[in-house]
Amino acid sequence: MMTPSNADVLTQVVKWLRAFSPVWLATVAESSDDSAVGSLWAWAPDFGMAGNLAGCQQEDLRTQLKAGVLEGPFPRMFCFGEERDEQLRHGIRCDGQAKVILERLTSADLPDIDQMLNWLADGHPFLRHISLHRPSELTLLDSPQPSVLSAQGFSHAFTPDVWSQTTLLRRSC
Repeated sequence: MMTPSNADVLTQVVKWLRAFSPVWLATVAESSDDSAVGSLWAWAPDFGMAGNLAGCQQEDLRTQLKAGVLEGPFPRMFCFGEERDEQLRHGIRCDGQAKVILERLTSADLPDIDQMLNWLADGHPFLRHISLHRPSELTLLDSPQPSVLSAQGFSHAFTPDVWSQTTLLRRSC
């Protein structure tokens, strides 16, 4: 099975948003598998899933979203692989090391997602900063930048193949 690219996931997100479906977008901000950092997974109640998360993290989020039990402010960071008591307190039923940021997208997010897809298609590197406290931001890059995780959010560089090496600067959850 071929793993979907971030562009494939974003293309599905655009289709779902244009059909007026709510969409949840998860971004892997930290993982024991550094190649997963920056990977996208999306879920729309009317359409299903696009992309992949590791292990049962994807199933946990999907199940909770489907049941409508995830409320509160978004974006929100989920820390998988915490102490077992913390996992149970947050309703996480699986093991695995990852930090995932979950966003609720609406049609108001379409211009940014369209811009991301255009930049990806044209091979333009860009940085997407997902803030836990304010709207996300997009910035064109002229040189490689590391992905940065902090208590305020996550910045991830989407880069052409020549810049494919991903470096992650880790800060606490």
